[in-house]
Amino acid sequence: MSTGEKQRVTVQIFGKTYRMKGSKDTPAEYIQHLAQYVDGKMRQIAEADPRLDFPKVAVLAALTTSDQLHRTTAKLEELEKEHQAVRSNEREMTRVLSEYRQRLEEETARSKQEAQKLTDEIKQLQRINEQLLAEKEQWQQEKQRMDEEIARSKEESKTSFEEKNELQKQHEQLLKEREQWLKERQQLLEETARSKEEAMKWSDEAERLRQLNEQLQEEKNKLSMQYQQVLNEKKGMDQTGLKYEQLQEEYEKLKSEFNEWLELVEHSEKS
Repeated sequence: MSTGEKQRVTVQIFGKTYRMKGSKDTPAEYIQHLAQYVDGKMRQIAEADPRLDFPKVAVLAALTTSDQLHRTTAKLEELEKEHQAVRSNEREMTRVLSEYRQRLEEETARSKQEAQKLTDEIKQLQRINEQLLAEKEQWQQEKQRMDEEIARSKEESKTSFEEKNELQKQHEQLLKEREQWLKERQQLLEETARSKEEAMKWSDEAERLRQLNEQLQEEKNKLSMQYQQVLNEKKGMDQTGLKYEQLQEEYEKLKSEFNEWLELVEHSEKS
């Protein structure tokens, strides 16, 4: 006999013998299993109430199996809703995590750019300060040279009144130049002070950026924790999915057994 041909199977259900037809989709072992299940249900009902006749026992067994089938179906639908809710929550958490990660990367890049800009400006201020110090040294040397020339002029003025007057004029000119130098020196000092104030401002800004970087690091740690929580929820979802698949298999099994049992009952009533 080939596997595609139907085969006869003899089963016992509640003290009665039935001959069933099996096929590749419903082998003999499976039909025997269904018959044993139905027989067990009917005997369980009959033991609970011995006054019931065969049709009532069969109907109650059918109702019991239908109840189990509907309860399993409801349970599967509930698990399906929970499964969909978990997947939706996972997608939302993934989106939020992606947004936070992108924001963190943008803030970090901005902070690096601002820190680099601040560093460049501080270096520029340092170069300006060094230049001012060099100019100050140059003015001091020029003043010393002028003082030496004035001293020499005073010695030479003893020999000639005209030379003395000329030296006096030169001295006055030097004093004017000295006054001008002092004014320029004061301006340089004021500019130096302003440069120091700006450097302090940039230093405060650097501190603010450092604090911002620390806050961004804390947000990064929080996001890492949220990401770990999402992974844990995903593991729980995988376990829920496994339970869902087991219940789905049980549902299909009960549904098939119920249909087979109905066919057996119809065949029995015709016999």
